[in-house]
Amino acid sequence: MDSIDENETHGSASWSSTPTMAEELALIQRQVGDLTEIVENKDNEIEELRGSIRTEKSTFLFLDQKLQKIERQLNETQQDEPTKRRRGEKRSLVKDLAEDIDEEIEENEKNENFDDDKQDDESETELAMIAFDEDTFSLMMTNPVFSRDWALALAALSFQWVLLILIILNLLSTSANSSPLNIPYAVPLDVTIGQFLGIFICVGVQTDILSSIRLVAAIWAEEDWAALVGTGNGTRTAFFVRILLPNICKFLSGCMVLSVNFVTIVQSSNIVDLMKDVAALLIISEITEIFYKLAEFGFLGQKLEDHAKVVAETEVQDPLSSKGSFNINYRLLVFCLLVAIMSTAVGAFIVGQQNGSFFKGIYPYCKIAKSEIPKFGNDVCDGGVLNSIACDFDGGDCLNYNLAYPNCEAAAPKLIGNGICDQQYNNRECGYDGADCCPYETNDGVNKIKDPR
Repeated sequence: MDSIDENETHGSASWSSTPTMAEELALIQRQVGDLTEIVENKDNEIEELRGSIRTEKSTFLFLDQKLQKIERQLNETQQDEPTKRRRGEKRSLVKDLAEDIDEEIEENEKNENFDDDKQDDESETELAMIAFDEDTFSLMMTNPVFSRDWALALAALSFQWVLLILIILNLLSTSANSSPLNIPYAVPLDVTIGQFLGIFICVGVQTDILSSIRLVAAIWAEEDWAALVGTGNGTRTAFFVRILLPNICKFLSGCMVLSVNFVTIVQSSNIVDLMKDVAALLIISEITEIFYKLAEFGFLGQKLEDHAKVVAETEVQDPLSSKGSFNINYRLLVFCLLVAIMSTAVGAFIVGQQNGSFFKGIYPYCKIAKSEIPKFGNDVCDGGVLNSIACDFDGGDCLNYNLAYPNCEAAAPKLIGNGICDQQYNNRECGYDGADCCPYETNDGVNKIKDPR
């Protein structure tokens, strides 16, 4: 048999090529890897079995102790007692001990659940992280003072502040006859609704005020704030220059934008112009973010691009909030506070428009009823008391009428030239009712105007 097997082996080997040393080594390595994986799996199974055994052993010891306690109590009750009574007490003891066991098991489960809940609470109370805003103010905080980052930030800040100052000076320029802040003496209802909606838009988009305060507080609480912003100087002077000064500028920018937005909103007398002004101011408020994006996209050089990427990855722990609760609440609180302040101020101006106090401030000698105030500036000459110097000739609506018909004493000038002949104004002084009553007579085919007088 050995000779046959040997011949068969040599015969099969003759039909196959002899494997090289590298192939044999690779085969051995694969086999070793497979065996190693099998051993690791077996070790894991053994560890699991050991854990199960330990659990079962602790359970067994616990039950064994309870059974021993039952036996001791049963032996104590067996002396000098009737059989029936002993059996009843045995059942009672077994029942009580079973209840004790159930209570202890439930208590252990509660303790385990309490530990799990405690761990969850600890994980939930971890401090939230504040990411640095992607604007040029963050570039100021994360780079030295005399750097191109600061030059870029100061250029963006100057550009923004110059625009805001020019706008506010234009809005606050007053004339002899004007209300406080040049506010219209009356606006339609749609403009009033648009004013409150504009407040929500402006406050919701403007986050510089809250962000600057929040970031300063978080960095102040950071132990190694100097390393966070990439400086080795952790003195108070360095904190003022690198952290406090940029955020003061950011806070002031937010206040200026909201102030300009407020003046624009209360001066609006047209809903379309109101929304256009709000949109334009939102763009101005984002100038620092626009300059940052130019740096981030590489338009201002590789070095600024790298610094912008560092800002995008920088964050600090927020000591004022925890995840999921207070963090959202105080943001909402600040938002509601700003909305309430601006809405209250706008509401005070609306009250002045509704009760006529602004109108009386502009036209103190125009004695008309409050219900007639909306007639001013409606492009219709209403005549009467409104068409007087004291009432600025109906807010300018009667200027063309007075120039065209200086001697026409019409109680209702709006009827002149309305396409209908009103006989009371069919005279030369009133231009024959603004040409509405021009009579014609035919004489040899030539039209002649006949004077009714």
